[in-house]
Amino acid sequence: MSKEQFASIIIAKLSGSISQDGTGYNSGTASQANIAIADGITEYLTSKVKISVAYSGITPPSTPDICSDLLSVTGKCGPPSGNTFASWVKSIETQIMSGFYVGPNLVTPISPTLAFTIPGLIISQGDLKAAHEGNMNSPQQPVWEVICDGIIKWLENIATIKTFPAKHVSSTGVATWTKTVAQ
Repeated sequence: MSKEQFASIIIAKLSGSISQDGTGYNSGTASQANIAIADGITEYLTSKVKISVAYSGITPPSTPDICSDLLSVTGKCGPPSGNTFASWVKSIETQIMSGFYVGPNLVTPISPTLAFTIPGLIISQGDLKAAHEGNMNSPQQPVWEVICDGIIKWLENIATIKTFPAKHVSSTGVATWTKTVAQ
């Protein structure tokens, strides 16, 4: 997964929503910014993140069906909020955990299955400070890369073995999530 590409998507959403020069900022700017951030997270996760699964099922009357597949991520990130940095980060985690589902491909979940259900998002304020101080003339891209890198690392590391009921062609069985990948 590319933190640079992810950061660029969020920056573009922010620029389109609240501009960059600060002249139009008002009491609604923070809310508008968080909506833009959520839209950027949604765009990146639904277009770049796939879930690798191994499927095992039975086609009636008793034919085994085994395959592997890359499933999509569907859904939408709600806007984060928070009155501290830690609560804002926790809100991003919560919005991702509650807003995205395992999507269909050749293998399809039988019922809605949340994609990311294990907490653990960590974004270091020290890393943000270092990214900012190391790029004083133009800190936006490096700072967002730190935030996006934290999200990516979390998503790549939470793909513990998780199973869910699924179907493939005319069989019914179980899909086992093996890892999170980006294309």
